[in-house]
Amino acid sequence: MPDIYMASGIDRTNVKDYYTGSEEIYDGYERTSQYLTMEDGVRLAIDIYRPTKDGKLHEEPLPVIWCATQYRRNKLKADGSIPSLAEISEMWFTPGIDRVLRHGYVIAALDCRGSGASFGNHPNQVGLADYHDLYDVNEWLAKQDFCCGVTGMFGLSFLGKTQWSCAMMAPPSLKCIVPCVSSFDTPYLSNNGVWNIGWTLKVGDTVSTMSLEDLAAPVDGDEDRKLLMDAVREHESNPKRSVEWKTRYLDDYNPYSHRKEFLEIYPPHYFWILSSAKIACYVIAALRDFGTTDSFDFFSSVDTPKKLVCGPWIHTGCKDMVGAPWDFITEHLRWYDYWLKGIENGIMDEPQVMIYNDAAEEWRRYESYPVPDTRREMYYLQPDASGTIKSRYDGMLKKIKPVEPAAEYTYEVDYTTTKRGFQDRNWYDTPGNPDYTGLDERGLTFTTDEMKEAVNIVGAPIVYLWMSADAKDVNFFAYLEDVSPDGVSTNITEGRMRASFRKLVDPPYNRCGSPWHRQMKGDQQDLVPGEAVRLDFDMLVMSRTILPGHRLRLTLTNADAQNFETLEMTPAPHITVYFNASRCSSISLPVIPS
Repeated sequence: MPDIYMASGIDRTNVKDYYTGSEEIYDGYERTSQYLTMEDGVRLAIDIYRPTKDGKLHEEPLPVIWCATQYRRNKLKADGSIPSLAEISEMWFTPGIDRVLRHGYVIAALDCRGSGASFGNHPNQVGLADYHDLYDVNEWLAKQDFCCGVTGMFGLSFLGKTQWSCAMMAPPSLKCIVPCVSSFDTPYLSNNGVWNIGWTLKVGDTVSTMSLEDLAAPVDGDEDRKLLMDAVREHESNPKRSVEWKTRYLDDYNPYSHRKEFLEIYPPHYFWILSSAKIACYVIAALRDFGTTDSFDFFSSVDTPKKLVCGPWIHTGCKDMVGAPWDFITEHLRWYDYWLKGIENGIMDEPQVMIYNDAAEEWRRYESYPVPDTRREMYYLQPDASGTIKSRYDGMLKKIKPVEPAAEYTYEVDYTTTKRGFQDRNWYDTPGNPDYTGLDERGLTFTTDEMKEAVNIVGAPIVYLWMSADAKDVNFFAYLEDVSPDGVSTNITEGRMRASFRKLVDPPYNRCGSPWHRQMKGDQQDLVPGEAVRLDFDMLVMSRTILPGHRLRLTLTNADAQNFETLEMTPAPHITVYFNASRCSSISLPVIPS
């Protein structure tokens, strides 16, 4: 595979491989900073960067592009000076954004309430107050003398989420956004009821304490930092992420606001508003991210001018992509040129979707998503031994349904099973062993014969698993892997499911046929010991060609210690997985023509 995990600090000044559009006519900027007062009286800190030429400020009104962050809009360097725009853009996860400014755009960055130098409290994720703040700030920017009346937004992760949140309020001046690697379904750390404790432990209360320990830069006129310190004192009562993230259900009360905030801010409730406003969305996703499927679902659900790119990146790795055929900053500039300056650069004449195929090591363009001519191919779990691995149970995956009337396997849960030590498809780094064989040996494996011809899989696989247990609840973890002729097993996608969350509900947005579990308290159903049920759950969106001579393997475990919450019981429960004529466990793969 090519070196897709590029280091930051790359020279972006001459990346013009495929760019045609506005000219790079400015060579500097003037920065100002101030407070904006919201309707409830809370003051928010904002920095504004206006382009200059030979030290002279631009005269004509320009479009504004801006971001809203909880990670500080700015902070002082060790010597007390203000970082350059190029330096501070790293904190916005958008290095190179200064190049956009030189093409004739004003740039702004906002500290969300309860963070940085802004006053108020912040709930760690976007709250209802943020929805109103973002609308008001956008419209304030559009009315300033330096703005020509239209705005766009940028940013990754949380900064992508604030873009969605602003756009879903449909401010009249907002014409386009570029949301990158963001999740929208909440509570997003509880996927199908399985809690992501690894992420919680890794991040801890970093965000809620960030503004207390590594201070943001004060606004202009606050040289003695009195206003900054007043704001910081308010941040001391910010919700602790480690506490707030324990809210597992969509209808849970927030332990700080004592409201059902997840329901109040649930993004799908607002998709129709964004669609009616026709705000153009350039969605950027990552194949190696826990929010991959959210990006595809958002793209499929909104009826607005849109594009989607999904690359082989870890969470924020897209920011380091430089050069043709896809350059991070160039794509931002093309999008803004088209939607904010009306420059016909051909960006909307291209196929809507571009996804990287990590086995073929190439980008592939599609007219839409789901990819046209996608067909669902069912592979059934079979009791026949594959002979390819010495796992806890070695079965096969075949396209024919099982015929044996009583094929099943009963085993005791192993709580020590973990993905630690193996490369994680949806983590922020790539440590450990890329060969999953060691994990496979601790699970139940079902492996195909060698592929006779290439199989192209683009989309979200769906697992249909028949099981029973002698306990009220259990977790399942499923890994889909590409097994090479030399036996190396590469994880290409994964999914997880808590059995009590198995109730299926019609989704309020377009899930492209994938099952949806609403995660509300009243939907939960305990297992009846010994009673067989089917768990339907999707895996993360993937894009891979399984080459001739390779095999597919589905591995099932019931724990991922230290990464995801484990339902530990004493004694450990016994689980039965069924793969017989009447209870056909299977996996559905979205296959497209070669």
